[in-house]
Amino acid sequence: MLLLTLVSLMGVAQAASSSTSSSGVSSASSYVPWSLADNATNLALLQSQLTMCTYSKVEECIQDPETVAELGTLFRSPGYCAAFDSAYVNITTSLAAIPNRYYPTSIEDAYDAGFSNKFSEWSDANREQFEVDCPLLYNDTIALGDDMLCCTESQYTGLSTQVRMIPGLCSACKENLRNIFCQMTCSPNNSMFLDVNEVRIMPGDDEHEDQVFPAIEELTYYVGEDWIRDIYDFCEDDSSFSLLCNPNQDCNDGFGLMEYMGKYAFNSIGSPLQINVTTMAKQPESVQESEFCHCDDGNQTECISPMNNRLTSCVGVCGSLCAVSADDTRTYTEACYGAETSSSGSGSVVDNDDDATWAELNEYLASNITATDWTPLNYFLVIFGGVVGLMLIVGFIVAMCRERRNGTVDHNLSTPNTGLYTPEVNGVAHAMAASVGRLSFMDELMTNKLRTWALFVSKGNRPKKIIPMVLVVVAICAAGLHNIDIETDPIKLWVS
Repeated sequence: MLLLTLVSLMGVAQAASSSTSSSGVSSASSYVPWSLADNATNLALLQSQLTMCTYSKVEECIQDPETVAELGTLFRSPGYCAAFDSAYVNITTSLAAIPNRYYPTSIEDAYDAGFSNKFSEWSDANREQFEVDCPLLYNDTIALGDDMLCCTESQYTGLSTQVRMIPGLCSACKENLRNIFCQMTCSPNNSMFLDVNEVRIMPGDDEHEDQVFPAIEELTYYVGEDWIRDIYDFCEDDSSFSLLCNPNQDCNDGFGLMEYMGKYAFNSIGSPLQINVTTMAKQPESVQESEFCHCDDGNQTECISPMNNRLTSCVGVCGSLCAVSADDTRTYTEACYGAETSSSGSGSVVDNDDDATWAELNEYLASNITATDWTPLNYFLVIFGGVVGLMLIVGFIVAMCRERRNGTVDHNLSTPNTGLYTPEVNGVAHAMAASVGRLSFMDELMTNKLRTWALFVSKGNRPKKIIPMVLVVVAICAAGLHNIDIETDPIKLWVS
């Protein structure tokens, strides 16, 4: 179920959200302020340029839509969108997601055109839920005073339904996985890190019969090197993560994870568009210099700026479900051309925009932590345990030798048993001798062993041997306690 849920998140809404059976969402999504059908001349020109789609294998696609004027003019800058709203096309699979729509526009122009992308005008329930579903995006935008997004309220409703079904025990991992789709769908700056490679010209569904949408068939999602590293590291030990990224299937890093989750699966359980995740470092040097934003250029427009927001660390949050050690130190570099300086961050620290507020307090608290070296104590415990164990073994051997010597002397001095044999005196021997039948080989074996043990225990002065023997057994059984891992994660304890 995890697999089916997560990979379907690439779409922004379920097909069911546009059906007449849906309440609330259908009425909102049925009204679309603009579609390609609004300009018959442009639509005719587009239809004359259609080629074979790379993934859906129908002759309905346009390659490099950014170069096609009839689809709009893409402007790369903060506050501009490359993907905006949903393409409300017909879906026959009930749980399949519908693709994003290619609609290059600014967030202000989209709002002026009648789209519901102003956060403050959303319902109270959706505003509260957005903060829960997309906390990283919320902190980077709404919390800082921004009010416009690249997604509409009805589009977010479908996204929210999907992300809330993400299972797993590590809350940091779930938050980071949700962030992938929140940024792609709703970030007011998605034109900076999304590159739409191919669109499919498709008619609307039953609620949008007279409309035509440029549904995204394929896009490239640019991310930073730190981002692609952390998205894998902070989820690696989550018990459900292997369903998405299995090392046995050559998935050993963030690229493998995103390749699997972004695989094209339109009208099926999976991603309704092909998503190719890459980084600036994977591009030729000439492309990096000409296409990506330069670190020393304050005018970050008409260039690609990979999405590289700091993800939530699992350290101190997910307990044993976190693969990153508490003393891990990570180096973070800006995702721009010419980046030379980097900052160090501990795996135990979640670096968000509000870190500077608490930096002084954190430094003060850290300076008051007394460092304790437990190495001498560990050596002492090991030596002490070894000495005690050796003494037990030596004592056991000595006791056995003395008992054997004393037993030989007693046997030579003993006299035959005369007179009446009484079970009260030799009760154990009598009870054992009374058993004359053989039920099975195992029964006889166990009877003989128990008889030997009973005679050994009941014979005089045996506590001198029995106690050391028992202590040796206990010591052996408890030898592995130094490797005990005490679970303190409340989430995992609750699930258990």
